[in-house]
Amino acid sequence: MDTIVKIKIDSDELDITIEKANRSIELLREVQQIISSLSGREESKASDNSVGGGENMSEDMSKRVSIIAEAVAGLKYYEWSRIKTAIDKKFSSTSANVVVKDVEELKKAIQIEF
Repeated sequence: MDTIVKIKIDSDELDITIEKANRSIELLREVQQIISSLSGREESKASDNSVGGGENMSEDMSKRVSIIAEAVAGLKYYEWSRIKTAIDKKFSSTSANVVVKDVEELKKAIQIEF
């Protein structure tokens, strides 16, 4: 007696997961670019502000926020948490070289937190 087994695989969930993973990869690439550009901007911040760079920074940041929001839309918390961990690690390694120079700015930042 032959037994026939039929297996039906619904790949919709797999397709959605792959799409989210691809968006996550794109997000991480964008974050890497942002970190790289921020690292370069620390040195050139003064010259940007003197030539009206503040307006461009605002437009640039708005674009970045849109890219990030679109990339994380639809992610589950655990997916976001893994991305956040990767980003935190990257910032942590980058921020090891950052030195706080403006005491007043630091005081204001701390006060805002409380």
